[in-house]
Amino acid sequence: MKNKPSPDYGIDAPSVIINLLVFSVIQTGFVFLSLKYLATYSPLLYFGSLFLNGIGAFYCLSMAILIFISSKITKPRFIKKYFNTLSFKADSKVLDIGCGTGLLSIEAAKRIGNGKVCALDLWHGKDQTQSSAAKTLLNAKAEGVAEKIETIQADMREMPFEDQSFDQVVSCLAIHNIEDRNEREKALREIFRVLKPGGTFYLLDFIYTKQYASLLKSLGCSEVNISKRFLSIVPFIKIVSGRK
Repeated sequence: MKNKPSPDYGIDAPSVIINLLVFSVIQTGFVFLSLKYLATYSPLLYFGSLFLNGIGAFYCLSMAILIFISSKITKPRFIKKYFNTLSFKADSKVLDIGCGTGLLSIEAAKRIGNGKVCALDLWHGKDQTQSSAAKTLLNAKAEGVAEKIETIQADMREMPFEDQSFDQVVSCLAIHNIEDRNEREKALREIFRVLKPGGTFYLLDFIYTKQYASLLKSLGCSEVNISKRFLSIVPFIKIVSGRK
């Protein structure tokens, strides 16, 4: 009997992890150079270099490890637990913006009966390893929900959907990747446009959350809320939620 394949949701921010590891190695090198050359030269410079470079090396290494652990362990657990608190109707139509390898899409699909999830992304790969439409569908197949998920390659600022198409919109660590404020607002206006009246949104991100909440509230959304910061996902996120 063949073993059931396991989903693999990749690693978030691979370039950030690499940079952190490089900085950690460089600063560790300065620690060893300080031990070798500064001990008899200047006590102040010696202990200062040891402290600053030692702290820097430890911080960079720790953050790289935390991002890896978040990607593989705590993020999937958090999303599953959080989605258990949300109300999905049996026939809900859900949009996952910046779906990556499909974690949120799959957790939503498990909870919607005969509903449908549209998993939208550009899948350029720099923000998550293995990020692709094919990987999303492979993970969905491993979780037994492939028939409920449709992948859509599109920009969140110009989504190819009719007005009022979705009951829920979800997104995790995606919208902040749009660097320009006005362009982020385009994505938020698109979220508002494609939501049905009474539809809900859940936007998980670590920066710009006040902007998300303020704009969506100005468009007429109600029950808009910014959660406390959660430490289960690195970088530490807040959740902007509300209703159209």
